[in-house]
Amino acid sequence: MFDNELFINEVSNEESIWNIENKLYHDKNAKHVSWTKVARASIADFDELEDIIKSKKMQMTIFLIHK
Repeated sequence: MFDNELFINEVSNEESIWNIENKLYHDKNAKHVSWTKVARASIADFDELEDIIKSKKMQMTIFLIHK
């Protein structure tokens, strides 16, 4: 089951995702690193997944945030 509270806490820890005043906010590589950290914390066995599945799960996660 997906832990919404954990996810929200992880996103709040990664300012490059949400803080427009953060110098890394417009850095795509920094955002990718931040989203990967969030995914590792939020998705069970994330590092064990195939790359295509990781990509799809991260895309879905980002989509749900911006919905």
